[in-house]
Amino acid sequence: MKLVNKLLKQNHRFLIIYLIPLFLILLNVYLKFKHITNESICIDEPFSIYYSQYDLSSIISFLSKGNNPPLFEIILHFWIKFFGIGEFSVRFLPCLFSCLTVFFIYRIGLDFYNLKVGLFSSLFFSLSNYQMYFAHEARVYSLLMLLSCISIYLFMKCLKKPKIIFSIALGITNLLIIYSHFFGFFILFIELLIVLANSKNRKLFLKSFLIIHLGVLLGYLPYLNILLDRFLISTSEGTWVQPVSNLGPLHDFIFTLFNKNTTSNYILLIVLWLGYQNFVVSNIKNHLLKTILSILSTFYLFYSISLVGPMSNFWEFNGLKNYVFSYLAFIVVSITISFLSKNNSKYQKYIIIWFFIPLLIMFIASFKIPMFIERYLIFISPAFYILLGAVVYSLQRKTQFPFSYLVLGLMWLMLETNVSKHREVKQLVSKVKEIEKDNENTLILLCPDYFDLNFIYYYDRDLFTVKNTNKIYTPLQDTLKLKNIYPIRSIKEVDKSILKKFDKIIYIDAAADFNYPNNKIFEGLNKEFSSSTMYEFPEIFKVYEFEP
Repeated sequence: MKLVNKLLKQNHRFLIIYLIPLFLILLNVYLKFKHITNESICIDEPFSIYYSQYDLSSIISFLSKGNNPPLFEIILHFWIKFFGIGEFSVRFLPCLFSCLTVFFIYRIGLDFYNLKVGLFSSLFFSLSNYQMYFAHEARVYSLLMLLSCISIYLFMKCLKKPKIIFSIALGITNLLIIYSHFFGFFILFIELLIVLANSKNRKLFLKSFLIIHLGVLLGYLPYLNILLDRFLISTSEGTWVQPVSNLGPLHDFIFTLFNKNTTSNYILLIVLWLGYQNFVVSNIKNHLLKTILSILSTFYLFYSISLVGPMSNFWEFNGLKNYVFSYLAFIVVSITISFLSKNNSKYQKYIIIWFFIPLLIMFIASFKIPMFIERYLIFISPAFYILLGAVVYSLQRKTQFPFSYLVLGLMWLMLETNVSKHREVKQLVSKVKEIEKDNENTLILLCPDYFDLNFIYYYDRDLFTVKNTNKIYTPLQDTLKLKNIYPIRSIKEVDKSILKKFDKIIYIDAAADFNYPNNKIFEGLNKEFSSSTMYEFPEIFKVYEFEP
């Protein structure tokens, strides 16, 4: 009998440690690889793909002028040497990174909460449209998320049971994070905060942490000047990101993590509100404070609901700055109480720091230095699913109501395995080729000028392929002119005498007015030619066909 029980326990461990995470990874592979090539390569993807073809020194040199460190492009550089620059190839890596992230979400839940929290969190992540979007984007963001998850997991393992192997792995992971994206420094900052907040063995942990990260900073020295330079430019000149003025973007991000839909938004708000009420009842003994927090949370619940549906009396508060900061103050007070509470596990507190500290810093900073957009927040998204898993588990255990089935059912119903990017570049290029098919004497104008790589990827793959890997960009511009393709910023860049040499002019407007206001390209062409035809493609593209 003892032997039977021992075998059952061993099989149980095999299921939890190996079979469940394998199932979760395969589920992600099935869902995320299913429509990996359906959407056009678009937005910033062609930039990463194009520059990844150059030699390593050229990649590092070019990316040093932008806001992304070069790790992803370096990895992609070696990948495309073997597998090429096709849609499936370039999206395979980010999709794989997203699929592997679920393993670390599951292990964080399993090792620092319990099996159910690990399972709930992993399934919430797996059914997220937000994650599906970035799994299908040949950019750094899914890599940043994976490395963030690995780092937090290793860090908490170091705190739970210090081992040299975990410390070394943590140092390597954190160096990779800050070479993947500048916001990776938030992870280092979060971990430092946790060490400082850990009263037990603080000196020991702090000493180990500082030694590990001294090595990390030494490894980052070659890029440190670039980081400081980009930071000064962004703070002085601003960025393309719009500043926030109310609480709308904050709520939109939370709703997006939960498959943004009116019904699912309502349910999410109610579940979070119930979780907060449960937290207040369990952690606060002072009746007056308990009553105040319950009333405030109910008021803020109705305000949040007003952003989903028409409740104008509540929604009007959104424009009041004092109200915005009172809402943020309420969140800060609630976080502080959760830290002072003895009922919350220390690991729950660490996940709260992981999610809320970067969220609040980036949101508040974005009133002056805009940085609050969904893609930049991906590194905290796993913490949301873990916290939601913990809330659902806690409510389900207390009320016996199947909250997990409700939440999972909603996410499953709202799941889109083919999330639209609203950038139909394939169709646009197909139309351009159709227009010029019967007339080789055609001029193509593109605005904005940096849309050229988006266009060329589908227009002429051979032209997009880099031949001279140590000379950046100029050869492409020269070749485009030979093909009668001109990326421009305004009508002033168009030689009107050249226009008369062509039998047909195609003007591609990829949100030209947004990027270059008063460019006057359409107006200028409309004066020169007697007839034009327009074709529209979701969500921002217009193709104009002009004839003499």
